[in-house]
Amino acid sequence: MSQDPSRALSATQQRIIRDYSKDVLGDFAFATWLETYTAYRGKFLEGWIPLNYYTCVLVPSWTRYHDIDAKISTRRILGSEQIPDIAYHFNGFWLDHDYREISPRNLRDLVFAHADAVFAKLDRSSQGRGVWKIKNTEFDPEKLAHMGDLVLQSPIQQHPFYDRFSSESVATLRITTVKEPGRPALMKASTLRVARHGAEIVRSDASIRVPIIDDQWTLSERGADSGWASLAAHPDSGSTFAGAVVPGFERAVALCQKLHDQSPVSMLIGWDIAIDRSEAPVLMEWNQGRADVKFHEAAIGPCFKGLGSEEVWKSTPPE
Repeated sequence: MSQDPSRALSATQQRIIRDYSKDVLGDFAFATWLETYTAYRGKFLEGWIPLNYYTCVLVPSWTRYHDIDAKISTRRILGSEQIPDIAYHFNGFWLDHDYREISPRNLRDLVFAHADAVFAKLDRSSQGRGVWKIKNTEFDPEKLAHMGDLVLQSPIQQHPFYDRFSSESVATLRITTVKEPGRPALMKASTLRVARHGAEIVRSDASIRVPIIDDQWTLSERGADSGWASLAAHPDSGSTFAGAVVPGFERAVALCQKLHDQSPVSMLIGWDIAIDRSEAPVLMEWNQGRADVKFHEAAIGPCFKGLGSEEVWKSTPPE
């Protein structure tokens, strides 16, 4: 984005950002992300949370149990049936989705009972990395076991709405909720994430992101690719974003808020939700220390004002 001359910041904007970073957030190091947000948005806005301020300052303060969102424990901790987990490999054992041990020789029948292919996710995978598709003919429990802890998930038949952008992979909604003590969890920002054509998985480094802008669940006129290029339509399908209403979104938000209320392990959680053909939400994963607020903030933020985030650095110095 810095190479786009139309997005170059003025000397005045750069000075305002540096002063804000130091005076309000405690360190000049946070200016870079504020400059990125400003270049994308076209103006500087007070109240933005720079990505490195979130990761270095807010996560240590707002999140106490950093591994609680591990994929192999999601179903047990959240207690939801709206998770597509089939089986787990953990500490040398194969387990079904109720965490009962299962013999490797019986695993194939369980895993492929309803589909000819499944998705494997390494336990600490993120941003689409460490995720791959496995066909029945390729399934090898012994080989998988050597890869460490992982989860096997059933494929999702997504709602036809999302096929207009990419039918080869499942689109996800990143819904970010905030829960303050004594208050119900609330959705603060949401983004549709879709893959480029030819990809079977939505990966952060090769995806299109489009913010959801109102309470009618409408997509913004413009989204962005992983290089922050502004887009009015999906670059492969040509399908435009403006005015499209996201199906299943209200149920998805209700699920995320309910789960956050039930498991208030962090003030801020990012939920990755797929919407199936019946408009039911399916929780793919949750992120309570890696919520990645940058696109929310740049596109439609500040999204998290009023939480006192700008005061946290005074008791938690940045790394």
